[in-house]
Amino acid sequence: MDNHSDLSDPLHRRQPESPGDYTAGDFLTEHVKGISQSEKESYKRVIPKTRNIFMGIAALLFARDLVIAYAQDKVTPVIFTLAITEACLFVGIGFYVHKRPYTAILIGLVVFTVFWILSLFYSSGDSTSASVVRIVLVLILALHIPDARRLEKMEKERI
Repeated sequence: MDNHSDLSDPLHRRQPESPGDYTAGDFLTEHVKGISQSEKESYKRVIPKTRNIFMGIAALLFARDLVIAYAQDKVTPVIFTLAITEACLFVGIGFYVHKRPYTAILIGLVVFTVFWILSLFYSSGDSTSASVVRIVLVLILALHIPDARRLEKMEKERI
């Protein structure tokens, strides 16, 4: 089989033997791949940050639930189970960020907002400082949405 007979098959393409054999198209293709890879790496930096935010949310919510329960002398297995479940949910979302960052952030924001609204209705002592912390966490997560969306889109396109 001739090396030049089927140039559309990537396995049978002739590799340049020296740097002088590169064409302008080869150079541009390699340059674009390099830019895409560095762009993808910059978007990947959002994953550990977002995961850590969800882990922090899990720890804060668990600690808050237990402190409120102890303060009101209402520590029961049901309260403890709900606190653990709530924390595990956000830990799970934090790990899901590695697989689908954009989707995980959106799910996390929705769940966090729903829990926030529920705590406003069912909690008697929700302070303004707790609301400020929640607003800051929501804003930080919202800032990660564009990078997570681009990263997930690039992963789908396999750049």
